[in-house]
Amino acid sequence: MLCSLPWTPRRSATNTCDTVQFREYQPCLVAVPFGKRLPTALYVFRGPGLDRGAGLNRVIAILEEQHRLGAEFNVIKFRTDELKVSFLSYPHFMEHPHPALLVAEGGHGY
Repeated sequence: MLCSLPWTPRRSATNTCDTVQFREYQPCLVAVPFGKRLPTALYVFRGPGLDRGAGLNRVIAILEEQHRLGAEFNVIKFRTDELKVSFLSYPHFMEHPHPALLVAEGGHGY
């Protein structure tokens, strides 16, 4: 499954509005020391205890809460050329070197 979400979350658990500008977003992605990098995207595994930096961790937590994303969304795709985050479900991600994306929903541009 694919769940693409706008980068600017509506409201966090503390009922404060959190926003990120593109100029803040790009350096956060560059600072992530792991993942698969493509010309316009960074793919990272979504699991407990992974540190993607304070800014990305905060936004991911807000999006997970707002959209009630379950553990089946095990890969996060960050676009590097626009403010777009996608949560992907690859059922056999750890078992296969080239896993198949089971179902795609969304794919919205922001």
